Amino acid sequence: MTYIVMNNGCYGLTKGQDSATADAGAKSKAGSVNMFEGIDLCGLAIELGATFVAQSFSGDKHQLVPLIQAAIHILVLR
Repeated sequence: MTYIVMNNGCYGLTKGQDSATADAGAKSKAGSVNMFEGIDLCGLAIELGATFVAQSFSGDKHQLVPLIQAAIHILVLR
């Protein structure tokens, strides 16, 4: 299974509420400060035994496309 997560640190449909991955100290659009540590999705995936973990920026397709291709390729090899 290839699992792709888009993470921007906030829930856009709830008017900018911090998500579970928001950094501690980050300010929401409303000005409130997140006092909780964010969940590290890559670290969690590694702890749970994922065979391929990568992180990229969705605005950089030259980096993102090869990462997605590599993730899918890992499935073919298994």
